[in-house]
Amino acid sequence: MIDVLTRVGILDRDKRYLEKIGKFFGTHYKEEVDLKVFSNRQALLNFLGSASRIDVLLIPLGSDPAEFTQFKGVKVAYITEDPSEGRLNGFDVIKKYQRVDQIYRFIKAMDIPGKDFEVRSASTSRLVLYMGAGGGVGTTTVAIATACRLARKGKKVLYLNTEENGYIGSFFPYAENGTLSDVLYDISTVPNITEGLVNRVHGIVQNKGGVDYILPLNMTDDYRLLLESDIKKVIRLLDTACKYDYVIVDSDVARNDLRDTLIDISNVVIMVSDGFDNANGKLIRRLDEFERIEEKEESDCLKKIQILYNRFGSGAQSAKLPRGIKPIGTIMRISGCDYQKLVETISNDNAIENVVNLFYGA
Repeated sequence: MIDVLTRVGILDRDKRYLEKIGKFFGTHYKEEVDLKVFSNRQALLNFLGSASRIDVLLIPLGSDPAEFTQFKGVKVAYITEDPSEGRLNGFDVIKKYQRVDQIYRFIKAMDIPGKDFEVRSASTSRLVLYMGAGGGVGTTTVAIATACRLARKGKKVLYLNTEENGYIGSFFPYAENGTLSDVLYDISTVPNITEGLVNRVHGIVQNKGGVDYILPLNMTDDYRLLLESDIKKVIRLLDTACKYDYVIVDSDVARNDLRDTLIDISNVVIMVSDGFDNANGKLIRRLDEFERIEEKEESDCLKKIQILYNRFGSGAQSAKLPRGIKPIGTIMRISGCDYQKLVETISNDNAIENVVNLFYGA
C-alpha cells in the first residue's frame, strides 16, 4: 500500500465555502490532495475536457453525474447541506458542513479505479489533548498521570508537550534523544526521517512511567516558528514509525493555529481547572469561544471537550458550564509528597480512570 496524490474537484455555487475549504486543504493536506474548486459548471466541464485529471468529484444535488462520469477515471459523489441518506441514485452522498478532516477521509476512502492507497488521518492513534483553563492548575501533571495510567494498562503511549514554556523535567529527566526542536529541525532538513525519529525515542520506553516522550521545545523562538503542519507531521511520522496506541499532548489554551489544529485532530480534549474563581472564569470564556467557533466554522470542537478539576480544595466549586457539559471528575489537592509520588497518586485517582474510560479500548 502506498500513498498517492488524489486529484479532487468540488463544484458549488458558494464561493465563500469553496475559498474556505480550498485554503484548509492547501494548508493541511497538500501532500495528499490536489484540490480544484469550481463555482461554474461549464468551467468544470472545460477543465475536464482539456484532459486535466480529477479522481474524485463532489457535485451538488440536482447536478447530472453523467456529465462528469463520461470523463475517464472520474468518481462522482454528491455533496449537500443535509444528506438524508448515504447513497442517492447509485452515488455516495457526503455532508457539506462538517469537519474538513471528515471530508478528507471520505475522499480517501472512495474506490478510485487504478489506485492503491492507504487511508489515514493525521494520526492513526488516539490523540488526547490537555489544556489548562488557567496557569497553575496542574495540567501537565494530570496529562502525564493519564499517560502513565494508559501505559500500566499495556498501551503504547507517547507524551508531547507543545507549550511555549513547557517543562517536564520533574518527571521526565533529560535524555540524549533530543527535544521537540531537534525533531522539527530534522523534519525540515533530513530525508527519510522516520528511522531517525525512532532513534530519538529509543531507550525511553522503560522509564518509570512506561511512557515515551520527547522533551519540549528548546526556546520560545522555536514555539513562534512552530507551524500547525509541523505538529501534524511529527505526530503522523512518530505514529507511523512507532505504532502508538495513544498520544497525549499538553498544549497552551490561548488561541492560535497550532491550538486549533490540535483540537481538530484530537479525539478528546480535557480542559483542567482548579475550581477557583480565576480559573473558572477563564474556563467559561474559553468554552464561550469554542461555542462561537462551532457556530462560525461548522466545527464540532465543543463536543470533544471534557472538564476535569484538579487541586480542588477549600473554597473551590464547579463552574456553571454551557450546553449541559458536566465535569468528568475531581482530583482533590494533594500535598506532602514529591513530584514522582504526586504523579503516581493522581494516576490512581478515579477521575483519571474516568478520563481513560472515554477512549480506552477504542
